[in-house]
Amino acid sequence: MDKQKSWIGVDLDGTLAHYTRFRGYDHIGKPIPIMLYRVRKWIEKGLRVKIVTARASHPDGIAPVQAWLKKYGLGELEVTNAKDFDMIELWDDRAVKVMANTGNPIIYPSVLGLPQAPLVEFDEVYLSKSNSDRTPAYIRGEKLTPQKRLPWIFRMINKWLASRKKD
Repeated sequence: MDKQKSWIGVDLDGTLAHYTRFRGYDHIGKPIPIMLYRVRKWIEKGLRVKIVTARASHPDGIAPVQAWLKKYGLGELEVTNAKDFDMIELWDDRAVKVMANTGNPIIYPSVLGLPQAPLVEFDEVYLSKSNSDRTPAYIRGEKLTPQKRLPWIFRMINKWLASRKKD
């Protein structure tokens, strides 16, 4: 894989922007602060980021996304609805990570399969499952603060982050 061509995909609705239901191509929710911060940091580090959204499947869907990205300081990122062999990771609220070549889901990817893209100020871990009236079709994560409930996770994450520091 050519590192110059590799890219990180970020979903828009429900991942980078708040989303409850589709209200038309011109309506995009407010940014989710931690994801906005994370994407800005990736861009600052020189990583290539693309917005992967179903909105790009319609001709009227791309321009409002590009305007939203500029409004919130993300510049002119590519907006697409397709992945390719250069995509190294996808951040999406609806995806379930599957272990390659097995079909087996990785239930808690933020703990068992730490992302390849750099994490930023990682202070919470999303672990538990719950039913929600708003999202009955898939498992929704709830916040679990590792410092309070699972100190071993906090130590593991700090060790992982420390091993990737560039000093």
